[in-house]
Amino acid sequence: MAAWRPIRHLIGKQYMTAYFHYFPVSAPEEDQDARNMLYYLAKETMKILIAKFPGGYEEWAKEKGEEPVYRVMPPTTIGLELEETPM
Repeated sequence: MAAWRPIRHLIGKQYMTAYFHYFPVSAPEEDQDARNMLYYLAKETMKILIAKFPGGYEEWAKEKGEEPVYRVMPPTTIGLELEETPM
């Protein structure tokens, strides 16, 4: 839906109403327009940053003569069966 936001796409309120008929607005409903604006801005910002830094963080750091810093994230447990351990 964020792609519908620019005026150039000519998506009017009637299209949005029809869309929400089939895909109801998530709660809180009163924040839907603000959430949509946030998604639109985030997408447009990412496009600008990707164009400015096509090699990403790693290339930027190397151009500065620095070693990229990586944060070690803990492993995820999504999709894993967790065993109960007796206490």
